[in-house]
Amino acid sequence: QQQQQQKAPPEEVHVMHYSKLVGSDDTAKTNAERTLANIQELLLILACATQQPISRAEVMQLGVLPLLKTLTALDIMALMQPDAVTTCVSLICSVVAPTSAELQRVWPAKQLVLDGFSVLLALFTSMHGDAQAEVCDALQRCLHVYDLHSQHSKHVQALLNAVLGPSSDTTPLHTAKSRNTKSSLQLVERVIATTGVLFQHKLPSVHIDKLLRLLALIMGIRGHRVFDGADSKTNSLIARRASVEIRLILEQDTLEQCTAQSDTLVACFTVIENVIGWLSLGTANSETENCIQSAKIAVEAILFFLHNCQVNQWVVSLEATHPTQGLLRACARMLGVWFAEESTLLSERVLEVLPFVLAGIKAAKSTGEPQNVEVANDTLALLLPALCNLSVEAAVRKMLIETNYVDDILIPFVQERLEHLPQTDDTSSLNTAINTLLNILVSETSQLPQRVPSFGPFASTLQQQLNFAEGKSTSETALSCVLVLLYLAYRGAADDKRTPLRVAAQHLSSLAGLDAQASIHCVETAFLCVQVMDAMLSHDTDLGAGALSASSPLVPALASLLRWQGTLETVPDLLSPHHRETTQAISSLVTGLLSKAQRTDSV
Repeated sequence: QQQQQQKAPPEEVHVMHYSKLVGSDDTAKTNAERTLANIQELLLILACATQQPISRAEVMQLGVLPLLKTLTALDIMALMQPDAVTTCVSLICSVVAPTSAELQRVWPAKQLVLDGFSVLLALFTSMHGDAQAEVCDALQRCLHVYDLHSQHSKHVQALLNAVLGPSSDTTPLHTAKSRNTKSSLQLVERVIATTGVLFQHKLPSVHIDKLLRLLALIMGIRGHRVFDGADSKTNSLIARRASVEIRLILEQDTLEQCTAQSDTLVACFTVIENVIGWLSLGTANSETENCIQSAKIAVEAILFFLHNCQVNQWVVSLEATHPTQGLLRACARMLGVWFAEESTLLSERVLEVLPFVLAGIKAAKSTGEPQNVEVANDTLALLLPALCNLSVEAAVRKMLIETNYVDDILIPFVQERLEHLPQTDDTSSLNTAINTLLNILVSETSQLPQRVPSFGPFASTLQQQLNFAEGKSTSETALSCVLVLLYLAYRGAADDKRTPLRVAAQHLSSLAGLDAQASIHCVETAFLCVQVMDAMLSHDTDLGAGALSASSPLVPALASLLRWQGTLETVPDLLSPHHRETTQAISSLVTGLLSKAQRTDSV
């Protein structure tokens, strides 16, 4: 009030150079504590002030925030009173993460952002109880704002990288210091370490929820490599807590109870998904088995929930407007993540619920509504990694065939994706669906065209759709489609076997220009194509000279593959374990072609 009476500018309220009180002698901490007390008094005054938030933000920017940042190094933040913490957190959020109504989306300077997150982080690691939960919620809200806008603004992305450290898919956090990929704040490492300590104690459910949401947001931004910077016990505690929460939520008596905490469930799913991703890297330590068991507990809870939906006839649906469609998609995603890595544990239990999930996908698609079809296809894409890995089991293949899900779901999905392939670069789900079909075609040899009636029309359609790969014949997707077509012909699903041979020859002949740097999947798929073609020409005498004329373009491709095989033998880790048998098939096919050429005028 005195400052206002003297008509002094507002910034003089805080320009008192408290930082000079922080010295390097023995009295530094005492002076710092006095400084903190004065700052708390100022924060409480600001909390009661009638000024607009923009004015409070200016006060924080001009002096209080940098000074608080200086004090964080002295480990005295735990002395801050709860009321002051509330005001401090509110003002930092208004400065660091402005809303659309604040500052007209003028993002603060990098140093100010680092100062704000540094103070929040110091409060998070030093506070306890409700104050710590409040700071945790503020960290989550601020990071969410930056994550939300980072995709559309390079400046915001740079600020986010400054806080979390640059994204790195290949460099583990604990070895990244020398490569300058860590944030100076070490926010990720400190949040995970503090959370691990907290999860060793009994916490209120509200606090657990806030901690899991913060972890899920960080993992959603930086992925499963965040676990590299933590000790194994901390990772195990985090995985255990998330799995327990999933079990508590999903193993309840009614559907309403299971869906009441959807946000917490999504956070827990994100944590467990990243735990599985981290484990898939082959990380081995004393707590690895505990992490695996925690992930297994989470998957068991999902299977229990889906079983309850089935036997209790709970009203769930994948229709876009149904309130449970999000939960069902999340469950499908978790099953896809787990069974893509582990197909033996829980395989019998998942076989019990797979027909239920696939029936939901089929029902949503059958409505014909574009939104429902999109949700159904997205759910199938999430589930496909599990189906692909599980389809190596005879029981799963039998279920897919006998329930007509190959006819009604898998083949239409592949056809739709092939039609839209020129307009999209995302082929992961298409390749996974193709590999699932290949598992069925390779393993199921008895009367397959009769058991899967759609295979016949699909073979004809596939021959036409393979034209999408013109000019890109060496892509993984194109070669996988060629392999599917050859197997369809080999299993008797195609009326004309010469046409698949001709199509395959055209695609494989383009391999002559490949070098050893090309995708190893391409060459392995090409080898498999040659094996099938060799089998077709060796065992089907009806093909005769017509097959030779269709396959003659293969000669340069086969020669290229043989040279490529010799080059790749210098790096045997890249080769398929069946590469010797494949080389023999190539030699056999070359010999057969030359032998027929001596007797005909086809070449």
